[in-house]
Parts: sequence; C-alpha cells; structure tokens
Amino acid sequence: LVVSYLLGCKDSITIGVGIQSVVVANAGLDIHSCKNNLTVNLVGSIVSAGGGHWSGSGGPGAFSNPNSLTPIYTPPAAAKTSGTDTLILTSYSPANCPNVSDTVVIFFQNGPTANVGPNLSVCKDTSSIPVSATILNATGGIWKTTGSGHFADSTHLSTFYSPNSSDTAAGSVIIYIKTTGNGICLPSNDSLKIIFTPTPIVVIKTND
Repeated sequence: LVVSYLLGCKDSITIGVGIQSVVVANAGLDIHSCKNNLTVNLVGSIVSAGGGHWSGSGGPGAFSNPNSLTPIYTPPAAAKTSGTDTLILTSYSPANCPNVSDTVVIFFQNGPTANVGPNLSVCKDTSSIPVSATILNATGGIWKTTGSGHFADSTHLSTFYSPNSSDTAAGSVIIYIKTTGNGICLPSNDSLKIIFTPTPIVVIKTND
C-alpha cells in the first residue's frame, strides 16, 4: 500500500497475503456390494485440508474410524433391505475456508443362496444316496461332508453320496453345499442331515 501527500511525501506498507488452495473432497466412485457382505471398504481423499470425516445420510451404520479416509464400513440392515446407502465425506478445512463434502452411494445386490432340501432318512445299508441342491446368484457349488463318505461328483448340483461304515455307525451324517462363482459376494451354504435307520430283518418261522 502506497500513500502520497500533496506536499510530495510518500509512505508505504507491505502486507503479505496468503491464498489458500481450493479444498477438494472425493468420496470415491459409487460401490457395488452384496447384501450378504458384512462390510464395505471405503476409499476417500482430501486435498488442501487437514483430513476429513465420514458420516451416513441416515441409519445406524458404523465406521471402523470415521476420521480415516479409508475406513471399513458396516452398513445397517435397513440399507441392505432398501438396496442403497449414501455416505458423506466432509473435509476439515483450514480457517477462513468452508468445509466441503462429497458423497458415495453403495448399491446392494442379492447374494448367493443355496437350498438342499429337508433332512433324509435312509436304511443304513444304502450304498448310494441321491442329493440335489438349488443355487441362486452364483455359478455353482461344491458338496462337502462332515463324515467320511464321498460324492460321485462334488461339483454337480445333483449327485450321489456314498456313506462309509463310520457314517452309518454314527447313526447320521451332515452334508452341505457351498456356493462357488460368487462374484463380489460372500459364499452361501446349506446343509441337511442324513439319518441312517436300522436295516430290516426278516424272520422266517416254520410250523412243526
């Protein structure tokens, strides 16, 4: 600043002026997740500010650390039911600068489901038991057993289970199928119990 007087005198003062860069908040691209996924990883960024904090647009969702730019988010059940959840990343801007925000939308798709039907009762001398499963929202499944028997083909939805002597001696065995080809979703599984009943005994009586 320079001041001039009529008598020819001048005076001046210099004042430094700092210009703050524009604050930018970026909550990341919209996210596609599954209804059976427990958590969602968030990736945000803040430019020209001292960090930021996450918040939800509504509902009791939980952040592992709301002040981290990359927290793990646990969505509420209501958001999964509705199909979407909107989150907000807000900057901690310097003095004289307004806080800025950005949003990210999480879209929830249906997760895989498996259904193997009700429990089965078979004679303990049955050598091969037909089993079948229905799979939705996954490309396939794999059969497993808690016993010691084996499947004719563990990757076919409709197959046969052959129990061994330890299965039948225990009186029952649990078999289950776990979905495969789940995409971005967690796998799902379903199980049934095979109950082994005593083998019928035929008694022939003769008349003397």
